[in-house]
Amino acid sequence: LESSFTSLVDMASRVARFFPVRRLLHSEYPTESILPYVSCPVLVIHSPDDEVIPFSQGLRLYEAAPEPKAFLEIGGDHNGGFILSGETYRQGLKSFLSAIGFTAR
Repeated sequence: LESSFTSLVDMASRVARFFPVRRLLHSEYPTESILPYVSCPVLVIHSPDDEVIPFSQGLRLYEAAPEPKAFLEIGGDHNGGFILSGETYRQGLKSFLSAIGFTAR
């Protein structure tokens, strides 16, 4: 999960604080609520510099995920973190894949 939000309601409420967003949404995309039921390894990637999705939402997703899980903190904005973080991103992904038993061929 890279630069992901906890739920669409959380994000919409953040942008339109006084607007009844729940009534207008067909789905809340409740990522945080669903994560505890995921049965595969989870890697959460987020940047404190993300100007769209708060870093705290990335941390909440990590906390909600079952083991095995990992959190990779990168630098850069919402859309450019993977580019701006370069080697940190690659090494973090490589470490996660190695930790869950994936090996490159």
